[in-house]
Amino acid sequence: MSIFSSRKREKILENYLELNSDKLYRLAFIYVKNKDESLDILQDSIVKAYKNINKLKDMKALEKWINRICG
Repeated sequence: MSIFSSRKREKILENYLELNSDKLYRLAFIYVKNKDESLDILQDSIVKAYKNINKLKDMKALEKWINRICG
């Protein structure tokens, strides 16, 4: 069982995204080399992350997890 509530997990994710959305955009851009597609990937990744944040077992792995979603 996780020690973090759903709301706490969402807040941690929100804070992470506020600090790292540029990095995630650049990661997407490496793959597609297109600004608009990179923004679409970033947006889709954020939605997917919020929908699945409760499936992440170890919040210490958040960065690797979101990078996999985005990349």
